[in-house]
Amino acid sequence: MIRRPCTTPHKQTYNTRDEAELQRVEDGIRYGTALYPYQCVCGKWHLSRNTDQDLPAYEQPDPADVARIRALTAAAFTALVDADAKNTASLADKLALRHPDNLTRWRWALKTAHTNITRQLADTEHPHHPAWRNRAETYRNKIETRLAECRRLRAQASQSRAA
Repeated sequence: MIRRPCTTPHKQTYNTRDEAELQRVEDGIRYGTALYPYQCVCGKWHLSRNTDQDLPAYEQPDPADVARIRALTAAAFTALVDADAKNTASLADKLALRHPDNLTRWRWALKTAHTNITRQLADTEHPHHPAWRNRAETYRNKIETRLAECRRLRAQASQSRAA
């Protein structure tokens, strides 16, 4: 993950996922609030009410959804990756996208999206409106977060196959 300045400096930071998870449990007991840990683009961990950051570990993808995602055309798969980054994809699609059978394709689509948005942000010939730039930088940060997640899932899948 490329570390960038924190996009939410007002939030409490945690050095590890375990620290964030402990605080999540404590806050859940104390305030009755459901929070979810996520790794920020700054490299630290935060808690959020937004479930976009992490999918429930107990949820498993439906094999039919995994097969459907695997069979998507390149354009449809790219659209799904975009919807996932924008948190508009369904839970079923998000889970299927993260299945080991789809991780390599997901990584390539994320890399392509990252290259495209980085190229657009670097374009000095056609200056963009500041509001567009802010949205584009937020999108790039989400893509980078997804890339880090994809790398982590691929490493886990690799370890599972080796065991």
